[in-house]
Amino acid sequence: MKILADKNIPFVKEAFNVFGDVCTVQGEDIVPEALTGVDILLVRSVTEVTADLLAGSSVKFVGTATIGTDHVDVAHLQEAGIGFASAPGSNANSVAEYVISAITSLLPDYAEKKIGIVGVGNVGSAVYKKSAALGMKALLNDPPKARNLSSFSTLQETLSEADVVTVHVPLTYDGDTSTYGMVNDHFLSSLKPGALFINTSRGKTLCAEPLLAHAGRLGGYVLDVWPDEPEISNELLSVTRIATPHIAGYSYDGKCMGTAMISRAAAAFFFQETDWVYEPERASEATREIDYTPEGGVAAVVRAAYNIEEDSGKLHKMTSLTGQERVSYFRSLRRSYPQRYEFSHYRVRGISSDTHDAKKLRLLGFRL
Repeated sequence: MKILADKNIPFVKEAFNVFGDVCTVQGEDIVPEALTGVDILLVRSVTEVTADLLAGSSVKFVGTATIGTDHVDVAHLQEAGIGFASAPGSNANSVAEYVISAITSLLPDYAEKKIGIVGVGNVGSAVYKKSAALGMKALLNDPPKARNLSSFSTLQETLSEADVVTVHVPLTYDGDTSTYGMVNDHFLSSLKPGALFINTSRGKTLCAEPLLAHAGRLGGYVLDVWPDEPEISNELLSVTRIATPHIAGYSYDGKCMGTAMISRAAAAFFFQETDWVYEPERASEATREIDYTPEGGVAAVVRAAYNIEEDSGKLHKMTSLTGQERVSYFRSLRRSYPQRYEFSHYRVRGISSDTHDAKKLRLLGFRL
């Protein structure tokens, strides 16, 4: 079989060479002409998999190494009898560590804060566990899950009481739980003054004008996704404290896990066996070390593992660009994103194992 894959999917050749010949290209270069003779198509979120893309092709299986699927016309794949797999949960830990990095960077007194988590699936659950490690009290909101559970808060309670609100929802368009444009004027008006708002889910959950209107009343925005991505207005960028190019889930571990998940799904679809599995050692051959200081505390350790402000600084440079340069720059930041290792790859030195900070660091995933 012939496999066409986005070249930014890590270990894609190692994971899929059991199925046939693997050819890799940039995601933006996956066009109808490139699908001639292709049996397996492997993409990331930069590629829109539509009926037009697949028309006349021989593609039998599509895999996306992402948790989201709104870039794939899943209904068409089903109608055409084309196999499909995504990677739900593969980057949940990566996104959770991004959220923790943002909180510890912007809120020195994070342990005294309440966090409102909107959407408590794989990612939201991971955020809940890590925020609890910091000592934060959580308000959980997830209407589909809350129907039979009393431990969830209403959206209004979550927004009005939380000091930090972070959104982790899929993009849906229908029904009373539609998330398209959910972060609107009413949503933002419900946030308490000075609240920090974080969104790492999908850009189309956001409404740009209300974000601009409420920027002065709130404590700041942390945005990894954008309403018209990859085009971002300078106005919205200028009022966003931490701005990143849709890379919250881009830890190397998360990417490798996504590769493994779609590889297993392809093996099941074609009734083949694959012996390729993801092991953390593939991502990092050696544990990295961080020195702890009481003055820096947990926040300094997190920053040493992942300095989210550096990523934000790079995207903010977009304000000096114009036209197509802006889109190209945004895409280049994603395409050339450096390998970011999760907290479990780091050992913290110089801290007594029986301290409160040591407990927090262990719960966050660090080694001591």
